[in-house]
Amino acid sequence: MLSQKTEELSEKILGFQAMGYNPKKDSIIIKVYDPSLSSNEELSNKYSMKDLSGIDVEFQLLSAPIAPAVLVGGGQLLSFNGSTPSGRCTAGFSAFASNGAPATLTAYHCLGRSKYSNGVTSFQYTDNNNVIHNLTPAYTRPSANHDMALLLAPSFTSIKAGVYLDDRFGSSPVVERGTKQSLKKGLFSTPAEEFLCHYGRKTGFSCGETKELYIGLKAVYNGVSLCNTDKTSCNSTFISLTGSDLKCSAGDSGGPVVSGYPVDNRGGFAAYGIVSACDQTLVRPGEDLTMYLSSLDFINELPATLALAP
Repeated sequence: MLSQKTEELSEKILGFQAMGYNPKKDSIIIKVYDPSLSSNEELSNKYSMKDLSGIDVEFQLLSAPIAPAVLVGGGQLLSFNGSTPSGRCTAGFSAFASNGAPATLTAYHCLGRSKYSNGVTSFQYTDNNNVIHNLTPAYTRPSANHDMALLLAPSFTSIKAGVYLDDRFGSSPVVERGTKQSLKKGLFSTPAEEFLCHYGRKTGFSCGETKELYIGLKAVYNGVSLCNTDKTSCNSTFISLTGSDLKCSAGDSGGPVVSGYPVDNRGGFAAYGIVSACDQTLVRPGEDLTMYLSSLDFINELPATLALAP
């Protein structure tokens, strides 16, 4: 709903900049840049809009226009079921839908779909500059090979082929798509192919060694689908990481997994997958956490194309 209303309001309200949800007040915030006005009250009176689809509206007059909407991997995702916030995840990588529309990857299970529910209806994406984008889930082709979903942005949104690796700084470029065939199991050592790193909005940036390259997951965990299939298990196509420095928790799902080192002299990284699950609740004292990721080898099944920096 938010994504559809964003495009609609951008055509009706002069200087419309962004729209988001305020969970504390259960209201929709509409941000506008209009130098002819001097207060929020003047702005509210100009458009006489008290609610939107039954939800109270707050107008916010900005002193300067917001930077153009740009999607970057690693942004924060707040999901909504109707107008109700339902969970948090992390955006994976910037991508393009099959029709060229701007989009971002995240985990399929972040959609919250099950045999009892159609799940999330929209997402609010926030970047490191606190600019908000409203996204809607795209149709995902059934597949037991991955836990990935595509979130579509409004057509005016720009794509940046990069990922956040920290919540305070800019993004690092994504310059190539790494394949599972290039990975090796092993301890931390010289080859970058033996360990990978991920970024999640909950636990930040951490790395682990590749533990298994072909491992399966349950198709349903805590009532939510981990892969888009009627089978009881996802296929043995997932990758697992482990290590004493590896961190993962709820809210990191869908986040980007990249090469352990930059792969070019510009500081560009190779993209390998998105976070699907971690077993932090099962780890005993002295044991290392294990994280599971969906390989980008299956991005074409969405269908989608990874955005890469030139």
